[in-house]
Amino acid sequence: MLEHGRFQNAPQAQSLIRARAELRNARVIMLRPSEAKENRFAIITGPFQSEGRAQNYKVRENLPAQVRVLSVSRVLQNTEPARNTP
Repeated sequence: MLEHGRFQNAPQAQSLIRARAELRNARVIMLRPSEAKENRFAIITGPFQSEGRAQNYKVRENLPAQVRVLSVSRVLQNTEPARNTP
Protein backbone atom coordinates (compact mmCIF):
# COMPACT_ATOMS: atom_id res chain seq x y z
CA MET A 1 0.00 0.00 0.00
CA LEU A 2 1.09 3.59 -0.47
CA GLU A 3 0.70 6.22 2.23
CA HIS A 4 0.46 9.62 0.57
CA GLY A 5 0.34 11.76 3.69
CA ARG A 6 -1.08 12.28 7.17
CA PHE A 7 -3.45 14.99 8.28
CA GLN A 8 -5.01 16.38 11.45
CA ASN A 9 -8.55 15.86 10.21
CA ALA A 10 -10.48 14.01 7.53
CA PRO A 11 -11.58 17.13 5.56
CA GLN A 12 -7.92 18.08 5.01
CA ALA A 13 -7.23 14.60 3.63
CA GLN A 14 -10.34 14.66 1.42
CA SER A 15 -9.26 18.02 0.04
CA LEU A 16 -5.96 16.57 -1.21
CA ILE A 17 -7.75 13.60 -2.77
CA ARG A 18 -10.04 15.93 -4.71
CA ALA A 19 -7.08 18.07 -5.84
CA ARG A 20 -4.88 15.26 -7.23
CA ALA A 21 -5.96 13.00 -10.09
CA GLU A 22 -3.63 10.16 -9.07
CA LEU A 23 -5.51 9.88 -5.76
CA ARG A 24 -8.92 9.23 -7.38
CA ASN A 25 -8.99 5.71 -5.86
CA ALA A 26 -7.41 6.69 -2.53
CA ARG A 27 -9.00 6.13 0.85
CA VAL A 28 -8.77 8.05 4.10
CA ILE A 29 -8.11 5.93 7.18
CA MET A 30 -8.10 6.85 10.86
CA LEU A 31 -4.90 5.96 12.68
CA ARG A 32 -4.64 4.70 16.24
CA PRO A 33 -3.83 7.45 18.75
CA SER A 34 -0.58 5.68 19.71
CA GLU A 35 0.55 5.66 16.07
CA ALA A 36 -0.24 9.28 15.28
CA LYS A 37 0.18 11.94 17.93
CA GLU A 38 -1.17 14.87 15.90
CA ASN A 39 -2.00 13.63 12.41
CA ARG A 40 -4.78 11.08 12.89
CA PHE A 41 -5.83 10.56 9.26
CA ALA A 42 -3.82 9.04 6.42
CA ILE A 43 -4.42 8.82 2.69
CA ILE A 44 -3.67 5.39 1.26
CA THR A 45 -3.88 3.65 -2.11
CA GLY A 46 -3.63 -0.03 -2.85
CA PRO A 47 -3.27 -2.82 -2.04
CA PHE A 48 -0.79 -3.87 -4.68
CA GLN A 49 0.22 -7.45 -5.50
CA SER A 50 3.75 -6.82 -4.26
CA GLU A 51 6.06 -4.16 -2.91
CA GLY A 52 7.67 -4.02 -6.35
CA ARG A 53 4.35 -3.19 -8.00
CA ALA A 54 3.73 -0.48 -5.43
CA GLN A 55 7.16 0.99 -6.19
CA ASN A 56 6.46 0.83 -9.94
CA TYR A 57 3.15 2.64 -9.48
CA LYS A 58 4.92 5.31 -7.43
CA VAL A 59 7.45 5.86 -10.24
CA ARG A 60 4.89 5.67 -13.06
CA GLU A 61 2.63 8.25 -11.39
CA ASN A 62 5.68 10.42 -10.55
CA LEU A 63 4.70 10.52 -6.87
CA PRO A 64 6.78 12.51 -4.37
CA ALA A 65 9.60 10.80 -2.48
CA GLN A 66 7.76 11.16 0.85
CA VAL A 67 5.05 8.71 -0.32
CA ARG A 68 5.75 5.56 1.73
CA VAL A 69 5.33 1.94 0.68
CA LEU A 70 3.73 -0.06 3.52
CA SER A 71 2.53 -3.64 3.89
CA VAL A 72 -1.18 -4.27 4.33
CA SER A 73 -0.53 -5.80 7.76
CA ARG A 74 1.34 -2.69 8.88
CA VAL A 75 -1.51 -0.45 7.74
CA LEU A 76 -4.06 -2.63 9.53
CA GLN A 77 -2.03 -2.61 12.75
CA ASN A 78 -1.97 1.19 12.73
CA THR A 79 -5.63 1.86 11.97
CA GLU A 80 -8.41 2.57 14.39
CA PRO A 81 -10.90 -0.32 14.39
CA ALA A 82 -14.35 0.48 13.02
CA ARG A 83 -17.00 1.07 15.63
CA ASN A 84 -20.33 -0.71 15.35
CA THR A 85 -23.17 1.76 15.21
CA PRO A 86 -26.82 0.85 15.69
